[in-house]
Amino acid sequence: MAVLIFYLWALKEAGETQARAAAFLALALANMTLALVDSASSAVSLFHPHRRVFWLISTGAIAVLSLAIFLPFVGDLFRFERPPAAILATGIVVALLAGGWAAPARWVAFRFCRSRSEPVSPELVAVAS
Repeated sequence: MAVLIFYLWALKEAGETQARAAAFLALALANMTLALVDSASSAVSLFHPHRRVFWLISTGAIAVLSLAIFLPFVGDLFRFERPPAAILATGIVVALLAGGWAAPARWVAFRFCRSRSEPVSPELVAVAS
């Protein structure tokens, strides 16, 4: 939904081919961010060897997107034009927020649940009995 709203806003600010390029970048980056957030739930480092495939795919996708946005003859294949820098930056922020919102939410929930499940001291148990 966030990328759709961003696309509709970008249509008002730039041409159709520029808005399409920015929205496609935002959609792809949001999906990669979501995949990273989902895989980050384990206690393993983000750069652990078993995440190598994720990083290879993400690097390749970002490279192709960059070529499509910044090289006109590649952009013609996608029917993209390079959007203004402000729209690209806004798209990146939208993508990171849309794909990464679960990480801070998970952290807050973990902190909240952990603070509520602290062990009760024996003195309080004796007083309550």
